[in-house]
Amino acid sequence: GFAVATAADCDTLEHDTMSVHSPGGASLCIHSVVVDVARRRRGIALAMLNAYIDAVAADRKHCGLAHRILLVAKANLLSLYRRCGFELLGPSALVHGADQWFDMRLDLTARRQLEMLQVDAFTPVPLAGNPAAVLFTQKGGDEAWMQAVAIENNLAETAFVSERGCNDSTGEAAWDIRWFTPKAEVALCGHATLGAAQALWETGRVPRSVPITFHTREAGSLRCEATGPWIKMDFPAQPPTPVSDPAIRAALAAALGIKEVDVLFLGRGPAATPDWLVEVYPSAFSGLEPDLAALERIPMDRGVIVTCTGTGAHAEGEA
Repeated sequence: GFAVATAADCDTLEHDTMSVHSPGGASLCIHSVVVDVARRRRGIALAMLNAYIDAVAADRKHCGLAHRILLVAKANLLSLYRRCGFELLGPSALVHGADQWFDMRLDLTARRQLEMLQVDAFTPVPLAGNPAAVLFTQKGGDEAWMQAVAIENNLAETAFVSERGCNDSTGEAAWDIRWFTPKAEVALCGHATLGAAQALWETGRVPRSVPITFHTREAGSLRCEATGPWIKMDFPAQPPTPVSDPAIRAALAAALGIKEVDVLFLGRGPAATPDWLVEVYPSAFSGLEPDLAALERIPMDRGVIVTCTGTGAHAEGEA
């Protein structure tokens, strides 16, 4: 698919803007949005338009003088353009065929303000689950600014994503991702990655039929694919290293409110995710009573993961 546009100095789309390009004009006038017939009804037009608008908004060197995007549309396409952020102005004075056309406008100045969503992971219920902020940065940002945003959000994680483009060999979407807590940047965060994928699909930046590969600084490539109402996540295997330190084993068991004999395995993750991993019996898992003050006294670089073998209806993949 493709889109065709010209720059103009007018405030509304006129006949002359179809054929005359005015470099540096305050209005960008879209004349055509075309998707191959065989690929329509797949969300491609929505994703393509959003990508085009984001690229224009981000490219201040070449498009910084443009303050608005204008177009005319028939009634059956108004909802598509509204989903991209266009405002319906009313019937257009342009005449092109027998159908009525409508003027639409998108405020580029407002679009250049970075968009942020809060996503509740692991739940279908609003204001539940595990929240994470997802911020579409267009061209990234410096670490001090990202950290300040995460502090202001005061959530477990704020994810910053910026588009890399499409992987030509697979046809999948490629995005960079970074995560910040209110205290520091982290190398990997699962629920914020889940939230970022959902946010990209929900906002139309990526069609839901297209898998997303997130590229990280330390944790490798993370792939997310929508399968019906579920999201399948494929992360690189990072097996823990077994730890035999009896003092750490005893301290963790005590801090978790369980007996030391209930600990089946104690390990530590790799440099990117150096969490303590504690596997316990299912009976001990259901009786966990963590003492946060005691956990804070245990030497650790990141956190503690406690898991057990699943039982009953939740046996597959429970942790």
